Amino acid sequence: MNTNTFQIYQLIGQIISFNNNAAALKFRLESFNKWEQLVYHSSKHLLLPTIYKRLQEKALLGLLPADLIQYLEEIHGINHNRNLQILKQIKTIHQILADAHITHVFVKGAAILIKGLKNQSLERMVGDIDVLVERSSLHTAFKLLQDNGYTESIGFDYEVKNYRHLDRQISKTGIAAVELHDELIRHPNQHLVNVGDLLAKLVMCNQFPIPNDYYMGLHCVMAFQVNDLGYYYKHISLKTLSDSLVLQIPQQPELLNNLQYHKQGRLFIAWAQFLSGDYHSVKLEFRQAFQLSLMLIKLKHSYLGKVDYRLKWSVEFIKQRLKLWFTNRSYRRHILKDKLNTLQN
Repeated sequence: MNTNTFQIYQLIGQIISFNNNAAALKFRLESFNKWEQLVYHSSKHLLLPTIYKRLQEKALLGLLPADLIQYLEEIHGINHNRNLQILKQIKTIHQILADAHITHVFVKGAAILIKGLKNQSLERMVGDIDVLVERSSLHTAFKLLQDNGYTESIGFDYEVKNYRHLDRQISKTGIAAVELHDELIRHPNQHLVNVGDLLAKLVMCNQFPIPNDYYMGLHCVMAFQVNDLGYYYKHISLKTLSDSLVLQIPQQPELLNNLQYHKQGRLFIAWAQFLSGDYHSVKLEFRQAFQLSLMLIKLKHSYLGKVDYRLKWSVEFIKQRLKLWFTNRSYRRHILKDKLNTLQN
């Protein structure tokens, strides 16, 4: 990642910020000309609709080239209409589970869409509909969705142990797949988000069950840092930063204190503070500041980032495959079967 990209990350952080920074942002955009790079990285982090919405809210959209404004407007419109369809699915799924008296909450992107219903803030790009269900009702819920049109599923070719959700379920009439969870954070870090307490403290928002603000924010951070290996690779997710601002994490002292207690949360706060003034109130510890410095070196020198990523990816791949081989009989059978089929062919 070169210096230009390093600067573009900072610019995106300014754009998606909810701080009153319109004057400073206007000054920066007036001399900016790396529009293709801005589009590339915003798209990579699934933020094009958000970029459009924030610039529109700050009355700065007119500073962009006319063809780019038109492009962003089209992307925003397509995504908005898609989200309206997803919300219809969410309503149907909620009704199915509620009628069966199954305790559930919508999480991740689905929950953010639900929160945005009141003021039509539907710019979040959403892939799957993630639903947290009590463990005792998980397979009942899966069967109910099957009986209601979610007849296709995508999973693994071997038995998976300690996984946080069942196979992804797909309906021929639904625009998004559904993932039913009984845990939210990958093994062995499930304790970072207490699902029992989350379910006990769920709130009804626009007639749908979602986590309270504390748990929505906590899950937002830990899902990227742990599930997506953001902490392991020392990566930055601008989408996670955007979600954290929408969920008002900087305005939640209890949550900020909890994040500062865990290494994954501390690293998130470090790079979030660098990219967004919204996190300026948190005082970084020495280790946080040191880790941030190392991350910024990788951001400025792309070859270092690529080498670091490839080495860590190789180590993680080998570690996970060895763990599966020695602890999962189903995985061993799957591998041996594939090898046998290859030899026979």
